[in-house]
Amino acid sequence: MNFVSLKVLHSKTLLKTCFFSFLNFHIKFYRQVHKGRPNIFIAKRGCDSTLFPRNRCYQHLPNSLFSTVTHLGAADMEDKSSKGLALKHVLCKLHAFASPALAESWDNVGLLVEPVTPRPIVNILLTNDLTEAVMREALELSTDLIISYHPPIFAPLKSVTTKTWKERLIATCLENRIALYSPHTSWDIVEGGIPVAGHGTGRLCVLKKPISILEAVERVKRHINIPYVRLALASGKDQDSLVETVALCPGSGTTVLKGVKADLWLTGEMFHHEVLDAAHQGTHVILCNHSDSERGFLKSFADTLSDLLGDKVCIILSHSDCDPLKTVGSEPTFAWRESGKPFRKNHPQFTRPRFEPRSPRPQQSSFNMTSTLADYATE
Repeated sequence: MNFVSLKVLHSKTLLKTCFFSFLNFHIKFYRQVHKGRPNIFIAKRGCDSTLFPRNRCYQHLPNSLFSTVTHLGAADMEDKSSKGLALKHVLCKLHAFASPALAESWDNVGLLVEPVTPRPIVNILLTNDLTEAVMREALELSTDLIISYHPPIFAPLKSVTTKTWKERLIATCLENRIALYSPHTSWDIVEGGIPVAGHGTGRLCVLKKPISILEAVERVKRHINIPYVRLALASGKDQDSLVETVALCPGSGTTVLKGVKADLWLTGEMFHHEVLDAAHQGTHVILCNHSDSERGFLKSFADTLSDLLGDKVCIILSHSDCDPLKTVGSEPTFAWRESGKPFRKNHPQFTRPRFEPRSPRPQQSSFNMTSTLADYATE
């Protein structure tokens, strides 16, 4: 490098220094003149495209002000680095609460999305399922970390594009520097949860005082705050039969509850034939929908997480998170009929002759006959 090139390099450096000094002066002057006005924060791509050609890379000016802006609230403009926690620190606390090693071997748990430059964690959003509605809520709340009980990434992804909703979730997290953590089955056997330590998932309970199956239904509905559940009565039992032992498992209880002897199985969902088998084995079954049976823990976990992380973070429960299935109908009523007995008193009486089951006539499908039977059964 000769003297001339050194001189040119020195001139460029001096020019750059003078430019930044000039810009910083006007930034300070702007803040003094416009004190009290809404805070504005420059988008980095606006700075790059407006000030410099895209093929040149300069260190972005933190908290700078320019023409291309995004309006934020005053609270959002606070220096997060002074009040938030490092992502690694939050992960250590989560692992201390429930190690990912507790998860089932088939599961996908832990930190699923990590931005290249994670933001200090100030706002944490808790959800049972990460949907696009929940993601929009996360963006509105300036969320830094999403804790989703169910892992959005379960089946392997071959790409991260905008073609599918799950790929869009991951792309949105990366674009907005939002970390994503999922505990799933590592929380299913955590100490202090539903299972008794050292005895696997689920729990078998013995009630101090037996209650009727209908009272059990009402208690479940009140406890998890849902209007309806599905009930399968045990064979030979009626609505007033007593329940003393209850086996329960949030989510899907098909494999966990299979073979367990109890008066009642309480879970979110089960396969049809397992419900039939349980009923014929003398066990009532209450199904509450998969995520409705799980979501209630988030409120108590929010208090636990707040104690673990202190007052430097804000724990938020998602308002958009809900079970995708809803029970609908004009006047929903119980539609079961006890074996060999008429419908309950509050069920409308037949107004047409009883339909006798028979084989379908030529050109009459079994589906049409099934629909006819259903019409008679629900009148």
